[in-house]
Amino acid sequence: MRKDRRSNQKYNFTALTAYGTYGAYNPIRNQMSNDQLDKTNPQTLLNLLKSLRNYKHEVLYCGESTPEELVKIIDEGHAIGKTLANVLKENAMPRLKR
Repeated sequence: MRKDRRSNQKYNFTALTAYGTYGAYNPIRNQMSNDQLDKTNPQTLLNLLKSLRNYKHEVLYCGESTPEELVKIIDEGHAIGKTLANVLKENAMPRLKR
């Protein structure tokens, strides 16, 4: 699948958009290769996923609910850790300034 992406017009447009938005270090280029995935212990990846609930979250919302209603909905359906760590700055992908 990963080798076929270069011939996919929609994927290429997404990659260009990410580059234009974030620069060279962007969500598209920050993906593991097939070789890296093959060499990685699956438990390591599962542990990374499980640890996401222990980091601070940012929610972007566009809709009709009030902020209070939205917080209630999120609190009911989204389990998080008791203490939340800050997201690591070296992994941040800030948008480019225009």
